[in-house]
Amino acid sequence: MEVKRQYGIDLLRILSMFMIIVLHILMQGGIFKAVKPLSHQFDVAWMLEALCICAVNCYALISGYVSVNGTKLKLHKIAVLWLQVVFYTILFTAVFGALKFGGEGYTYEIWKKSIFPVFTNHYWYFSCYFALFFFIPFLNKMINALREKELKMLFLIIVVVISVLPTVFRTDVFKISKGYSVIWLMMLYILGGITKRLHTVKLKVLPLLAGYAACAAVAFVFLYAVNKTGTDKVSDQLLYSYSAPTILLAAYFLFLAAINMDIKFKPAVFLIRWFSPLSFSVYIIHTNYWIWNFVMKNRFADYAKLRSIKLAAAVLLTAFAIYFFCSAIDAVRLYIFKVTRLSSLLERLENKIFKRQNTKDEVRLPEKTKSS
Repeated sequence: MEVKRQYGIDLLRILSMFMIIVLHILMQGGIFKAVKPLSHQFDVAWMLEALCICAVNCYALISGYVSVNGTKLKLHKIAVLWLQVVFYTILFTAVFGALKFGGEGYTYEIWKKSIFPVFTNHYWYFSCYFALFFFIPFLNKMINALREKELKMLFLIIVVVISVLPTVFRTDVFKISKGYSVIWLMMLYILGGITKRLHTVKLKVLPLLAGYAACAAVAFVFLYAVNKTGTDKVSDQLLYSYSAPTILLAAYFLFLAAINMDIKFKPAVFLIRWFSPLSFSVYIIHTNYWIWNFVMKNRFADYAKLRSIKLAAAVLLTAFAIYFFCSAIDAVRLYIFKVTRLSSLLERLENKIFKRQNTKDEVRLPEKTKSS
């Protein structure tokens, strides 16, 4: 029986990437450096940050939710993803390098970053996901083997031990690096997989969205209070890291809202189906070495001079423009990959190398032993 597609998950992919662009406009675009502390512009910028910083966590939660039933290591999938990244790194290196954009031409280091993006850590999320990918079949077997009570206990352990305690004691004893690590992505993957196993009751979307907003508000109020009091005993961004409980819970509320959505409006479904496959490349394009350093850097600092509402509108409209422009570019890349049947060719090559006959991705449950 065909599984009904959850368009809420696809919508969250799109929304999360939009939110990531907002984060990058604020940070790399120079707005945070330009706003005056405790000004109205400061408040707006950090409110937007609080609402959007959970986006990366959402992506990892989605990975666990949609992939938990897989038992095979499908190398062609990571190969396609790698080639998708390399397609743009080489393209932009060739174009910007030829133009000596920013005073830089072709160098060995730049080409190395272009061809081996994982091992140069320019795309930190892709680098971490690349490592996570090879553990996915084993994580899936663990998640599917555990009983309901054990899954709930594991969920609680991850939240408390990996998120709450390090934040309370302000220590990185487990080397989570504020969420910039493969360990953190792995924990989120497990949480997403557990949710897939345990989520059976339909939840109302509005209360979940309210929970997301409340978590973001707590993070902002904490930051505002620290800046207002002028204390240096605690970082004002303590509750703003990916691994902070406020941001983890904000992501989880948004994630639950997405999987409980029932989107049937045909124009909305059409747009979601069109934009969702392009969302990852939006990240790859706008954070490319050349775009990041010579196009994005401090490009939007002047937004800090705008009034509060205009500042918020400018950031959101700019994020929309970047998202649409990158999606339009990637539509061409996606067409090239489809015409060349790259994914199918790599899959057949993988099956031939490993002599696989059945390529279906199914969970194989242990057979019952015969009673003696």
